Amino acid sequence: MSDDLLQHLLQDFDEEEEMERDAIVVLLSAELTMSNRNDRYFRARMRWAEHVSALDNEGPDAFYLVYRMRYTSFMKLCSLIQNNVKKHRSSSSVGVITTEIALHCCLRWLAGGSYHDIRLVAGISRATFYMYCHRVIRAINKRSNLSYNLPNTPEEIEKASDGFKYISSHDVMEGCVGAIDGILLRTITPPKKSVGHVKSFFSGHYYAYGLNILAACDHQCRFLYVACQAPGGSNDITAYKNSTLPSYVEGLPISRFIVGDNAYVPSEHIFCTRRIYFVCSDYFSFPRWPSTKLNKFLICGNSIFPHLVWKKVRIS
Repeated sequence: MSDDLLQHLLQDFDEEEEMERDAIVVLLSAELTMSNRNDRYFRARMRWAEHVSALDNEGPDAFYLVYRMRYTSFMKLCSLIQNNVKKHRSSSSVGVITTEIALHCCLRWLAGGSYHDIRLVAGISRATFYMYCHRVIRAINKRSNLSYNLPNTPEEIEKASDGFKYISSHDVMEGCVGAIDGILLRTITPPKKSVGHVKSFFSGHYYAYGLNILAACDHQCRFLYVACQAPGGSNDITAYKNSTLPSYVEGLPISRFIVGDNAYVPSEHIFCTRRIYFVCSDYFSFPRWPSTKLNKFLICGNSIFPHLVWKKVRIS
């Protein structure tokens, strides 16, 4: 055998041996990785019927305290949005994410709950949690019968007035069709390329950036109107003037009005607490109580009406 042929055979043998060594290393690495990998984690999906039953055992108001609406209202809302909230079954086959579970996550999150606690109770991942919360919000926004509507017809205005009259002592709120107030919705500092004047969004009162949100509600604390048209540095009266609400208010019938705190300017159709009490009996036919009683009611109203507006929205 020639030296060239022998050298060629030895070279082929070395290449085969090297390939075998590489294959063994790859197999050992794969086995080590699989041995160190944790077992797949399966989340236990929320069982809605059992959850509702547990709330019922806690008491008749437990469901309302958790979701801020009655069970019948909750299920009615589910029926309205279920066609827009697609059900999803995960690859782990632990159960379908129903509309009830999606609405549970969205309502608890919007009420200020932590997504960590909410998603763990529901048995879903973080990505799935946010996906379904946004689906629910979009589904609600698509429903025209869930939109905010101010009372416009004479019948609707009288119904709104009767509602405030019913919940007030001695019918002192007769003629009121809504309560208004503003609130600062905190935001991050807006970029200069998006807004013309960044400092106008800074509220010196709250020492934070945000938007001044104007809202009106009825006697059941249900929103009738929401406007987001003023920067956080503006006051409530500026936010009111920048909205479309003044045209509605000035078009109200005689002796019908909205009520707000002393941030607004009193007029024929705007009743402001702690400002107009000395002429309110002439404007709005309030009973002529002794001044001490009437002043006490109005001073209390100055702190009550903002809370009336900003209580959580209810659907009935």
